[in-house]
Amino acid sequence: MKYIPVALTLIFVTYGQLIIKHGVGQLGPFPGLSFSPVLKYGFKALTNLSILSGLAAAVVASFCWMAALSKCRLSDVYPILSLNFVLVPACAALFFKESMSVLQMVGIAIIVIGVFVFAKGI
Repeated sequence: MKYIPVALTLIFVTYGQLIIKHGVGQLGPFPGLSFSPVLKYGFKALTNLSILSGLAAAVVASFCWMAALSKCRLSDVYPILSLNFVLVPACAALFFKESMSVLQMVGIAIIVIGVFVFAKGI
């Protein structure tokens, strides 16, 4: 029961990354570092519902993380957040048809194994 806020943190962080990627896809490429184009891009970003949803998910994830830290030791739950390095690429492959190399898949497997080994020690 005390790990539910950690799971919710993972879910909201993953959702936030995916929906911001979707929103940025609607906006187009970042314009560089010139002030006026960046300002215009920023305004478009802050009026894009996907990006706003992603930013809201980041806020909710922060509150879920605070709830997790109020119930668990930081050293016990922080490594579990590395599962975001599994969830985000997997969902990006699924939803955005992004490819993953064999080495990336090996890396993801190592992360999963590491979290599993870590969790056995909790």
